Amino acid sequence: TLMEVVVAVAVLGVAISIFVSLYSGSLGLAQAGKNRSIAATLAEGQLNTILNNPQDFLWETNETDGTLAIRLGEDDPAAGNNFDTPSTLPLETDARDRQVNEYDDFRWTAFSNRPSDANYVEVTIVIHWTESGREDVLALSSALQASRVPEPVAPTVKEEEETTESDDATVETTSEEATA
Repeated sequence: TLMEVVVAVAVLGVAISIFVSLYSGSLGLAQAGKNRSIAATLAEGQLNTILNNPQDFLWETNETDGTLAIRLGEDDPAAGNNFDTPSTLPLETDARDRQVNEYDDFRWTAFSNRPSDANYVEVTIVIHWTESGREDVLALSSALQASRVPEPVAPTVKEEEETTESDDATVETTSEEATA
């Protein structure tokens, strides 16, 4: 009868919508797992680089809490450092571009802390990436012999551009001349 067909179609519609939502949820979980796996691999590699070659990094003192920020260079510490593209990439163009773009989403910051009366420093690397519109992080720590830590440097302070009154007057005169 017609009523049985309507009920069957409604049950089938509900079942299909459940399967579609489960499928999309599993895709999101798969991507999150992939990103976490990439972050763990990158963290391990970068932490090993810092531990094996501490002299290649800037170790900046933080006067407020006594930690040392570990930086690659003059990058903005708030933005984090980029990862290098892997040395071995697929030959196929689309696969190579996909893998290169995956690493563009990840940044790292690192810091160290020396427990009192210890002959080692705890080095922590934090991997940052954005997933589904929100910031996600993964942290990994290890110990480094204190004698291998380079001499800390004072943090670099970027000079902010200051606008003087004479600059403002010049801008106002220029805009008045443009309208005349």
